[in-house]
Amino acid sequence: SGYADNGIYVTEIAPDSAASKSGLLVNDKILQLNGYDFTMVTHKKAVDYIKKTRMLNILVARKGVTQT
Repeated sequence: SGYADNGIYVTEIAPDSAASKSGLLVNDKILQLNGYDFTMVTHKKAVDYIKKTRMLNILVARKGVTQT
């Protein structure tokens, strides 16, 4: 793939955060969050949404494996 991937990737996970409790890993690519398509949102919007949302239902791509 010769094009830049503008997807939302997990770059850091705060200890005891919702992300850490959900089993997210650094470098996971967020495909969907609570049913919203996250492949086209800006990083800032993604971060704002994740911070204000207490319940996260996330679909991620991890090293070629898609898992929920």
